[in-house]
Amino acid sequence: MSFFNRNSVGLSIGPTHLSIVSASRRGERVEVKRFAVEAIERKICRPSPVEKNITDLARWQSHLRSVLKEFSNTPKVNLSLPDSAARTVLLDLQQLPGERKEFEKLIQWHMEKTFLSSLGESRFSYQALGRRTHWKVLATAIKKEVIEQYEGLDGSRSIEVKTIGLSSLYAFNLFRTEIAAQVGETGHFIFAHLLDQNLTILIFEGGLLSFIRVKELSEQEGRLDAAGGGAKDSIDLFFGEIGTALSFYDAGQKNLSNLTHLFFSIDTPIPDLERRVEESFHLTPVLLDPYRIIRFASGAETGLSEPARRTVVSAAAAAVGG
Repeated sequence: MSFFNRNSVGLSIGPTHLSIVSASRRGERVEVKRFAVEAIERKICRPSPVEKNITDLARWQSHLRSVLKEFSNTPKVNLSLPDSAARTVLLDLQQLPGERKEFEKLIQWHMEKTFLSSLGESRFSYQALGRRTHWKVLATAIKKEVIEQYEGLDGSRSIEVKTIGLSSLYAFNLFRTEIAAQVGETGHFIFAHLLDQNLTILIFEGGLLSFIRVKELSEQEGRLDAAGGGAKDSIDLFFGEIGTALSFYDAGQKNLSNLTHLFFSIDTPIPDLERRVEESFHLTPVLLDPYRIIRFASGAETGLSEPARRTVVSAAAAAVGG
């Protein structure tokens, strides 16, 4: 953290909203100085790791210029993308390659072996999470044509990107201190993040990320606040996806009995959350509240819909987490 707490800018891109935020850390708090958010028509942005995401580039660029007009010039941003726009894997490596190009070739080989498809020309990022018997490395690949669409404004300008990350990882970093306060630095727990129909489930073992699963839900599946019986169906599907992730985790010969907590970073509250989690998974549920961490200087956020507020939160997490 900078001694002077300089503001950073985060831009969150999703299939239903664009949000840009200027924010800074104040101890454990995040203070939002300025923000802008805009709803976008559905199907203009279709997150995908294998093909271009923007279906109507002219309309996309119009939305992007609109959300950026509150910020002078084109700011340098930390870019938050939907998790389903990238390929993400956890690697166990005996040693870390010394050269970046060598590391990227190794990541590409592992990813193409895992997903049984060519990554083509991609941008890679990776983070060594820690070492026990092997190095645990979180690696992400985003195709070049996907990034270029997100960065592009017109033929002469583009967004100046400082860092690129996934919304779930920015969100986890936002809540990291609160989570550690409950489970300790070496806890065993699950972090479930749902934003804009993208569900990501992270499982931590001894404080280190041990499992990741990304699932893009349908519009109905992603709406936990759907009317009538739709809400029950969506919530059942949501919990079913967590159960599926635990099954995959268990198949990797992990010890499920070590897990103690299930942390939720989701769009809307779930009725009977505590009872459902305890009955289904025998874990302690915790609904994480971003508004305990994030403060808005202007108060203008009170007029936003909850989906819009959540994407502003996503942009704020990117601003301070890049």
